[in-house]
Amino acid sequence: MVGQACERLSALGHDVWSLSSWEIDASTTDFAGTDLLVSLGGDGTLLRAVRVGAPHGIACLGVNFGNLGFLTEVEAPEFEKDIGKYISDDGWLEERILLDWRHLRDGEELARGIAVNDLVVARGSISRVIDVGVAIDGADVVTYTADGIVVATPTGSTGYALALNGPIMHPEARTLAIVPISPFLTASNALLTNSGSRIELAVTTRHEVGLTVDGQTHLDMQDGDVVTCTTSGLRARFLRFRPRNYFFPVLASKMRWSIPAEILRPNRGAE
Repeated sequence: MVGQACERLSALGHDVWSLSSWEIDASTTDFAGTDLLVSLGGDGTLLRAVRVGAPHGIACLGVNFGNLGFLTEVEAPEFEKDIGKYISDDGWLEERILLDWRHLRDGEELARGIAVNDLVVARGSISRVIDVGVAIDGADVVTYTADGIVVATPTGSTGYALALNGPIMHPEARTLAIVPISPFLTASNALLTNSGSRIELAVTTRHEVGLTVDGQTHLDMQDGDVVTCTTSGLRARFLRFRPRNYFFPVLASKMRWSIPAEILRPNRGAE
């Protein structure tokens, strides 16, 4: 499909290049000259494209070859049928916030990056709870004793955070969610902060613990390590062709929440 798409786009007069999603993070390609990244795959493939495109302000179009496809815009057969439509100027841009994160040990920065969906600080292979102290804007708020903590953007609110009964946020909202994973004899509430908040997660543990970014990058952590995160100055940009009010109807359909009208209003025909 990639080769065919490149040929057809070239025939339409576009300059085209392609890379495997597994190579794109390490690519030295000049993204600054790219107008649109077309992701052929599932949501995970699109997440990689967004992280690469965001520093250059490049919009992304997700073509779904996966299963659920919360983030992708168009199904593969539809894209193949009308490829010219989906690289036209007829769509609109949806902008979503990203997370800037840093991994610190004894005040020294070990790693940093951006996240589209979420950050997860969680126990390792041994099933023992960890303590994660949460501070917001420099004020200590709560210490969760749990399997871990998820900090989710609105984009990530329909991912792991949703499985933990976290809040579902509109994709263009400017809020972050802090959701505990299986809390034990401790606070169980999720917290919402505004986009300007600085969140610190301080780990206390005698067991394995790690940081996972977007479900794709894993970093080992130690007792006393800290992860800080705040809203990035960068934005995720998605090219959309659906109506601007698409989100909640699509969410209901993907989650199979929709109930046929005849069940909700069985006597409607008699009105």
